[in-house]
Amino acid sequence: MSSQNTQQDINTKSLSHVEKWSDLVGNIFVSIFHRITLFGIGAATVWSSAETFLMIFQKGTSSIRFITAFYIFRNWCHGWNLL
Repeated sequence: MSSQNTQQDINTKSLSHVEKWSDLVGNIFVSIFHRITLFGIGAATVWSSAETFLMIFQKGTSSIRFITAFYIFRNWCHGWNLL
């Protein structure tokens, strides 16, 4: 009976070790994914804003579409404390 309890304790400790390790690795992957995704969203927003800015200068006038794009960009930057 004693050897069975010892084996069960070893199995429980091994399972606990695997769970802790998998949680750590999972959290790292989620953190990396979030950073890559936020970078992608930020890059797309900056790219879109720069393109809109260039379109305004090429056209020579602005419209509500351009003003709305800049407003969205400004709010996004303000939300991330970039401005």
